[in-house]
This record gives sequence, structure tokens and C-alpha cells, in this order.
Amino acid sequence: MIGFSPVSPMNLRFSPKSGALSVALLVAALTPSSLANDWGMLGGGLALGDNAAPRNYLTQETAAGAQMHFVALGWSNYEPTDGGFNTSYINQRVAEATNLRNKGLKIVLDLGAYNAPAWVNAIQPYTDQFGDVDSSSPNVLWSNTVRTKLAAYMQRVVSDFGAANIYAIRIGSGCHVEVRYPSNPSSMPHLPAGFYSGYVYWAFDPAAKSVLQQVSPWVYGLINWSNPSKPGAGQWGPGSAYNPKDSTGTTAGEVFFRDFYLGRLRNTTNWEVSVLRQAGYTGKIIILCPGLGVIGNGANEGYNKVIAANLTPADGIYSGSAGSGAVWDRIIAPEMTPANALGEPDTNVIIECSSFAEYQPNRNESSSDPKDWSSAHWIGYNADKAGFVKWAENPNPPDDQDCGNTMKRIRSMTAAYGYSGLCWAFEQYLFPYDSTYNKDRSSGLVNPKDGSTYATLSDYAFTASSTWYSGFEAAEGQPFLNDFTLKANVLAFGGGAGSPECKLSTDGANPAAHHGHRALSLAGRGAAPAGASAYCYALLYTPAPKITVRSGSTMTYWFCPDYRADSAYVGIDLHFTDGTDLFAYNLTEIGRGCYIWPSQGHGSINGNPLPTNQWSQVSCKLDVTQDNKSLVGKQIDAIYAVYDHFQGAGDYHAWIDDLAITAP
Repeated sequence: MIGFSPVSPMNLRFSPKSGALSVALLVAALTPSSLANDWGMLGGGLALGDNAAPRNYLTQETAAGAQMHFVALGWSNYEPTDGGFNTSYINQRVAEATNLRNKGLKIVLDLGAYNAPAWVNAIQPYTDQFGDVDSSSPNVLWSNTVRTKLAAYMQRVVSDFGAANIYAIRIGSGCHVEVRYPSNPSSMPHLPAGFYSGYVYWAFDPAAKSVLQQVSPWVYGLINWSNPSKPGAGQWGPGSAYNPKDSTGTTAGEVFFRDFYLGRLRNTTNWEVSVLRQAGYTGKIIILCPGLGVIGNGANEGYNKVIAANLTPADGIYSGSAGSGAVWDRIIAPEMTPANALGEPDTNVIIECSSFAEYQPNRNESSSDPKDWSSAHWIGYNADKAGFVKWAENPNPPDDQDCGNTMKRIRSMTAAYGYSGLCWAFEQYLFPYDSTYNKDRSSGLVNPKDGSTYATLSDYAFTASSTWYSGFEAAEGQPFLNDFTLKANVLAFGGGAGSPECKLSTDGANPAAHHGHRALSLAGRGAAPAGASAYCYALLYTPAPKITVRSGSTMTYWFCPDYRADSAYVGIDLHFTDGTDLFAYNLTEIGRGCYIWPSQGHGSINGNPLPTNQWSQVSCKLDVTQDNKSLVGKQIDAIYAVYDHFQGAGDYHAWIDDLAITAP
């Protein structure tokens, strides 16, 4: 965590609008800081030799707000022979990680399992329904022997780098950097002429056959194993016209595709997470999910068509991804990770949309039909349903995607869809021309993809310092809890002994979180005498880098008060480095006209309260000039949860979730 500098004591002032004491809260020295968001860099290999003039890449990146940095491994380099580890390569990579950590950067490790040595790939090649073979990637999906070898490699990596030294580890399906089946090899001599290659299923090698026999002996017995692509009478194969149903009415195609083919992707990530946890690694694990995948007119249409017959791309947006297994409404599920003691998926596991903010013209994000959405929206939607924290990664290739407009889309999408981290790929392209990479990304050079200039490190710094989100989930930076910097005339909920509460609710709480597993719960009892206010301020976050208010900046959060009248007087306050706080600027809630400050009760004092016991969005523009005062250019160094009610004299209980600050 990045440290936070101490500032001067808090300052009190009288508020004529509410008759209450308002606070210009100046943050005390706090260790460790609570950050919430994670900003990082991927690729480029700039960690070693960083101090060689004139580059100093890492110094520039940390100054721009980067907190994490990528270290890429390759299994083939790490263990070129079975049990034979390349100590020279290992020492070089460990030194790279140490260099990054010494510069204050957190390590994001890519295991590179998909870049496996030839001896691993030869253990059990993948086979498709036509008999074509792929021996270019490890058969982690089906072969227990390969899994045993991979587990030993993963455990060795954790030991070599030190579990405590790794902030996050990236995983895919073992055979690919992302969660998907192998890419089709260049040579597929058995593929029938005219057959659409997106419907090649890599699930017919001996190890896969053994798994299917366990999953469904019924479907296993229907397949013509001598030639699965040519089922005989009474037999079934992918895309065959004959598609019998079992006693529950489920077709053979659905059992094969949903339970066996897609289910094995979930099984594999679950297994990888388990291996890392058993190796003693307790940090973040990132599961990479790319693109829109199989999606048609409605949430299930593309999926239902896939299990019925061979399709063409016209049958659904990217329906050709069926063979890859990219069906996110079926893949992204709690079963991707082992359950914790609460029965939740491992809450330190993150879904990363690895095609975030890609150039997708004609997307309609407000549509009720998912086929119209961007991949960031679709993957985020499914991750929310499953209760995962979400990170973003801009897509490859950089020549098409590293434009300035990508950064703009990142800023709008992180808040809109609740992403709390960004891994920018590829870092070298944020710098001007460098002969090392033979690329010119000089400022002002236009990207032909969409006519915008290429993104620069300044664009990254703008994004990192003006975009912030927290859904209060375990894999995000955790807020300070019950840290009441200031309170007066507030008791414990119910009036008993103790203090008011600022804590995280969990699964099973009523109400459920707006997204994910957790929301912020605030409760207490106002006990203000006549003519006085009841108020308390709970410090939540000290963001780093500090959040800069830009032209167009907004703050949004979701709010749920219970039925008690005092519950409406809960909200969010922002503190700025100049010693002022949000209250001083008299900003109003968008679409409601009431002041954003909690003492206004979100419209309650004007007879227009928010509904109780349900989630409502609260938002305000931060760039509006009020009373000749503007926030533009100010920096937010602390975020507070607040209860503030003039003459408040009753219990309150309210919840806050999905807090975001963004700039266009």
C-alpha cells in the first residue's frame, strides 16, 4: 500500500443551512492507507534497466499513478525438462520482481502456463470431433497427468517468488492466457470443407472421454467414438439432427455443451485457484475473460442455438466463439472458485475483462438486449451476478487499440459497470518513440483506427487520477471501518452501550448488496438536544493517487435507507487537499434538486424522500460552480460516510454500495 502524508487537524464551522456543525475534515496520518482501486501496467518488459538514462520508465509510471506492474513467466523457460528448473531464468525474473517492489510497485504475476514446454504438450494432445490434433498447448482441461505437472510448477513459482511478495496472479484455462479452449491450429486436415471452424470442440481425446463418462454416461454412450463427427442411427454428435432428451427433458447437446464442455472451464479455474491456495498464496487471483462470446437476441438465444445445431456467425453476435467456450452467462459463476467458509466463491478472486473498452462501434449500452452491449458491459453484468470483483484490461493489438479514445471509454465504463482496477497493456506504447520497440507514439500522431491521437502516459495519469470506484468487495482495497473521526450526539443503534456502526454487510443480509456480496452498513441513534445536530463521520478511504475533479466529473453511489425516518440522513462526504469538504459547495443531486449533503435527507426535508428498503442511485455533478465556488482542479484526499441530522433523535440504518467518481 502507498503511504499517506499527515495533514493538519480538523476544522469546525457552523452551517447556516442546517443549523448544524459541518466539518471541513482534514485527514490525520493513517497507516496503512485505504486505496480501493488498483492501477497497473502490463507488458513491455521495462522493469529491468529502468534507471538507465534517458528512460526511467518506472519512475514516470509511478508518478502517473501506477501501483502495480506485470511480471511475465513462461513455463517452457522455467522448467524446460521434467523437474529440471532453469535457475538462471528464475533468478532473472525474481530480480525483476524485486526491482519493481523496491520502487513501491505491487507484483502482478502471469504464470505463463499456456507457454508450456514441449514435454508437457506431448503428454496428451487435444483432439477435436474430426480427429485433428493440437499439441501446441498443455492439456490442462482434461488430463490429470498434465494437471499434476502444472500444480508442481505453480507451487514452485509461489515458493521462488515468495507468496507474500505477490500482489496478484493471473490465470486462464491453462492452455490459454484467457478462460477458453485452445485456438485452432493452422493445420486441420480433417476439417470438412465449408465447416465453420468456430464449432470445433476440443473434447475428444482419451482424457476428455474419461471425464465425459463420469459427467454423463448417457451422452458418452450416444457418441460414435470411432468418428464422433459422423453419428450413426440412434447416436449423437455435436450438431447432429438427432438430439435426444433424458428423463428430465434435457437434450444430449445441452448436457455435452453446458455440463461437460463449459463446466470443464469452470472446473479448471476452480482447480487452479485451489492449487494456489494450497501452495500458501492468499493474495488476489485474476481470471481473464475476453470479448462478447456467444450471445444472441436475448440472454439465452445464442446458447440455445449452439446446443441445437452447427451455427453460422449470422445466428448471434460472435456465435462463432462456441468452440472456444466463451459463453459468459454460463461460465462466469461461483463454481469458478472453491467456496469459502461463508459458502461464497473465493472473494479474493477477480474477473478481468481482457477486451475492456475495445473499439466496438454501434454498441447500445442502454438496450435491454445484451447482444447490443459492449464486452465490458456483458462480462461485468455476469460477474456481478456471480458476485465477483471486476478489473479491466485494454485489448490487443495495441496498434488498433491504444488510442486516446480508449482511455475515455475506460473512464466512463469503469464507473458505469463497476470495475475497480485497470491493467494497461502495453506500457511501452504510452511512451514516445523508442528504438528498443521501434514504435513511434509521439504526441499528436493520429491513430487510423478511430481518428484520435494515440494514448500517452499523460492520458494514463489523467485516467488514474480522475476515475475511482468501490463496491466494498473483499478483493478491492478495504475501507476503514468504525473509524469515527468526528461524532456528536450519536449513540449505538437502539440506544444501548457502545458506538454507532460503520461496517460491511455480507451475503444473507437484508437488503442484499446492490452488486456483489458486500455493501457498507451504517447504523446508530441520533440523540440531539433541541437546537443541535446529531452527526458522525466515518473515514472510508484515502485514495492514492488523489482524485482530481475535472470538468464533467460526477460522484454516484447507490443508497438504501430502511423504514426509519432518520435513515435518510446518511450519505457520502469528500474532503479536499485545500481543507474544504463537499458540503461547502452546496451541490445538488442530479434529477432531484435537493442538496447532496446528508443533512438534507436526500429530499426528505423538502417532502420528496427516496423510497425506503430499496436501492436508489444518488449522483451529483462535481464541476458545477455554486456561490462563485468551483471544485474543478481540487484533489480529493479522503472519503467519508456521514450521518448528519439537525435535531436527529431516532435510530437510523442505511446502506451504501457502488461508490464512483468519474470524469469524461
